[in-house]
Amino acid sequence: MPQSGEQPTYLGCFLEDASSPDLTGEPPLIITRPEACFNHCSIGTWSYAAIRNKTICTCGDTLYVH
Repeated sequence: MPQSGEQPTYLGCFLEDASSPDLTGEPPLIITRPEACFNHCSIGTWSYAAIRNKTICTCGDTLYVH
């Protein structure tokens, strides 16, 4: 996550294998706005935040791109 005052960096869209999610650090949470997902994940000090299927926010420290 960005340092205080910095903006998050957009990494793009990825195709994810449903049986092996890319981000596994936090139980998924229903959040539809990217800013809210970034804020949620940064509170938990996760390195990455993502919105899956337009409604599910996930967090994690390692990004597994399939």
